[in-house]
Amino acid sequence: MHFLNGGVLYAMPAGPRRFALDGQVVVEFEDLLQASPQDPHAVLAAGSPVSRTLTSQGNVVVGKAYVIVFADNNGVYQREITERQMVGIGNGNLLDTGEGPRPSIIENEAVFITSDNRVVLAGTAANGDLLIFFQTGQFDSHGNSVWSWNNLTVDHIQARGDTFVPVAGGLTTFSTPWGTDHIVYLDAAGNVQVVWWGPGDPLWRTENLSVTANAPTMTGPLHAYTTSWSALNIIGADSNGRTAAVWWVPGQAWQFNVLIDSDSAPLLDMSSVVTFVTPWSAMNIVGRDLATGHTIAYWWVPGFTDWHVDELFVPDRPEGVITTGQLSGGMAGSNQTIFGREASTGHLVELFWMPGQTDWNFADITDLVA
Repeated sequence: MHFLNGGVLYAMPAGPRRFALDGQVVVEFEDLLQASPQDPHAVLAAGSPVSRTLTSQGNVVVGKAYVIVFADNNGVYQREITERQMVGIGNGNLLDTGEGPRPSIIENEAVFITSDNRVVLAGTAANGDLLIFFQTGQFDSHGNSVWSWNNLTVDHIQARGDTFVPVAGGLTTFSTPWGTDHIVYLDAAGNVQVVWWGPGDPLWRTENLSVTANAPTMTGPLHAYTTSWSALNIIGADSNGRTAAVWWVPGQAWQFNVLIDSDSAPLLDMSSVVTFVTPWSAMNIVGRDLATGHTIAYWWVPGFTDWHVDELFVPDRPEGVITTGQLSGGMAGSNQTIFGREASTGHLVELFWMPGQTDWNFADITDLVA
């Protein structure tokens, strides 16, 4: 799956359909990417015109996108960049579920893919209720996915007799290989709250993970990911700005840790962070150094006792190039790739690393396709 966040599309585990999230616009990229070579990453072109025409199915969104491909040709990695049109459907009143009037998600949007490859869009309504819109797994007569929706606040949490703690921000989502779905966010007190569902349970439930993990107040945005050894990781910052995790592994209770408990460790701009796990099981938390604006990575691999942090060494990056907004990216086959917006020009830029290299590489995608 590939999702758009702040104009940059990033990779998620493969599924039957590809979507993009840009504010309240959700675009289906199936036609855009299905003919591409392996491991495509697409990014919305800077300044791309986006026209919206109201139809019976929602808004038709048209614009230009760049497709960036890493292809392994007998061990030689090649990069191909092409420009294509994108056409999709969606708006703030996304998806005609055929179920009559319903509220709309207006903020705190996040998307995840369930273990059985269904797309779920989560977020909050105008009154603060937590909503989900989701593929049911069924298809209509035209082969399109059938969607439905739930008000998790009213029809699940309160229906259980529990109290829903309002979302203050930092919302993120993830699904596990064993079928549980999670919506994680910060409440007004800085507690990490989770609303989650497991197979066999008719209703979603809520839990204060800060209490469970004995965690201090945290700030966000939060970022969550899972690993091949079934670890669940929720990344944020403590009250001192240090990168911290609320995490769980099978057989243990939820725990809290500051990743590097040292005054010399650089602080991450949490609004810039992207997380991913490599095929060789390295956990990566990549973002901007709050002090310098440079791109840094907190990383850990199995067998290490401690986390490490390093600046990405990019010798061919032009002097003074700093990104703004959230970074995105992850793995493209065996390659690591990070996308961002250059602060002064708004250009799309890419940092990428390939096996066998020591340094990272720099590319100005906007210039390359101009």
